[in-house]
Amino acid sequence: MTANGQRIGYGTAGGAINNIVSSIQRIGEVLHLTKHHLCSCNEQALIISTSLNSSMRGTSYMFSMKQSLTHSWVVGTSSVRGAPVLVLDPWKNKFEVQPQ
Repeated sequence: MTANGQRIGYGTAGGAINNIVSSIQRIGEVLHLTKHHLCSCNEQALIISTSLNSSMRGTSYMFSMKQSLTHSWVVGTSSVRGAPVLVLDPWKNKFEVQPQ
């Protein structure tokens, strides 16, 4: 997403900078000063979950977006008993494999 210009920065600090710049760009869109904004953590998680579900069709994994009050991330669960849970957080640029 960084290479595509959809986000900037790496890790939690990069995510915070990304959201500040994105918010400023959204104001610019309202004022017709710009036509592009960086993706928020919610938009990043939606893009990732949609892309993974499309590209991993036919596998045992299904990816869904999870949200808290202030954050969004992606969780991949498998229909195979005992398969690990995959947690992807594009805003923090993190990937974790957790036991089921």
